[in-house]
Amino acid sequence: MTGEDVRLIVQGLEPERLKDALFVRKVSDMDKKMSLAAGKTCRNKVLRGIVARRKNYVDTARVVAAFICREEGTVTVDQLRDVFPPPDEFDARVCGSVFTGPMFNAVGYTQTKRVTSHARTIRVFELAE
Repeated sequence: MTGEDVRLIVQGLEPERLKDALFVRKVSDMDKKMSLAAGKTCRNKVLRGIVARRKNYVDTARVVAAFICREEGTVTVDQLRDVFPPPDEFDARVCGSVFTGPMFNAVGYTQTKRVTSHARTIRVFELAE
């Protein structure tokens, strides 16, 4: 659906229907907590599936990330991708799945340096004790 499609739909609505279509329900704190928990559950399920399907890459990438941590003190997904990029046919989230589990602890945030990641915030990890 394009912006033009949305514009045509909105223009075609009667004023009362338009008001209903644009109504945004106030989100309660409980809704936010439930949504966050549901989102984390969904994310973790997806990452577990990626780890299971790409086990060889993930296991090797964890060793590489641990080496970077020992050398640099911390590691980001950008650093991992620079040294050990996933094959093109892999889901891009495979690199994020490397840092799930007990081997790494998130210790901060930074902005990605990768142009294709659109300056999003990424985590900084260190090795767990």
